[in-house]
Amino acid sequence: MAQKRIESYGRFTPSPIDNSASQRMEALAGFAKATGDLAFKIGYKKREQQGAEEGVAAGIEAAKTGEMVSQPSNFTAYGSTFNESAALAFKAQTKLQLSNIISQAADEHSGDLLAYQAVVQGAYKGLNQNVPDAWKVETDFMFQTLNSSAELKIQSTQRAKQKEINSSNIIAGLTQTANDVATLARYGQLDAANELAMQITTDGLTAVKNGDMSQDAFNTMTDSLKSRMALQGALGDVDRRIFDPKFTSEEQLQKGRDYIEELRANPREDLTPEENDNLVSTLSAKVSGMESKRAQDDARLTQEQAKAISDLEIRIDNRLGDPKENMAMVDKLFHEKKISLSKRVELINKIVAVSASESKKLKGINDVNNI
Repeated sequence: MAQKRIESYGRFTPSPIDNSASQRMEALAGFAKATGDLAFKIGYKKREQQGAEEGVAAGIEAAKTGEMVSQPSNFTAYGSTFNESAALAFKAQTKLQLSNIISQAADEHSGDLLAYQAVVQGAYKGLNQNVPDAWKVETDFMFQTLNSSAELKIQSTQRAKQKEINSSNIIAGLTQTANDVATLARYGQLDAANELAMQITTDGLTAVKNGDMSQDAFNTMTDSLKSRMALQGALGDVDRRIFDPKFTSEEQLQKGRDYIEELRANPREDLTPEENDNLVSTLSAKVSGMESKRAQDDARLTQEQAKAISDLEIRIDNRLGDPKENMAMVDKLFHEKKISLSKRVELINKIVAVSASESKKLKGINDVNNI
């Protein structure tokens, strides 16, 4: 019997495999790995932090002592951060020391570059001897950078100081020359005064061009010089016209008073109003001084007169000296206008009375001798 062909089969469903244990193992393995990675990272960070802290301390100590620190391997977390931190700390500490050296020297020698360089180079040489060889190049670069900046500042200060000195010397020279111009004008040497004044103008313009004098200072100087020349010239003219020694002091005083009044009424046309005022003020002060001196001389003369009269009266009252000599002294005082007419008569009467008394006394003595 032939077999019947099977056209279809029933569906086969296999039983599920139990892999829950395997999954748990995988999960545990992943957790362990993650935990291990985290622990590694935490430990790495701690070593990095430790390396950074100890590197900073080592770098600062190296800058102070000059002893190179022992450098761990850069292939570890600790070593790489230690070496980097040590280098940074050394640079910072060394830069601070260099800054202090340069700053102190610059303050002490702000206007003297040579003195500054001598101090700084000596200090840097001493510091550089203690720098580890591995860091000498960077240290030298730091020094050159800081030093160059300080030297530029000192050079600028030095130039400004020298410029100020030059300016002061130039102005002092111009001022002295201006005094010479005024003196020449006072003595009437106007040609020489004008020539010297032109030289002052030329030198002043050169000083302005070179920056040794401001334009305002130059203008003030030239204006003042013109005024001084005019005033001193006028004063010299007055000296020759009024205060000439050929006039007596009384004549000079009177001429001075008259000229002051004339100037007040009719100011000189060759002077500005301000210069006329200065001329009147100067003359008034001179006349006032002469009057004061004369008053002092008169007071001294009065004292001398009083003493001379007193001495003469004592001679007369005490019957000292020859009556004729005393009489001559009285006449001398009278003619010198040191005693009045009434005082002359009074003294002469005393001399005559004393003389008569002496004559009478002498006659009595002679009469006694003749008995």
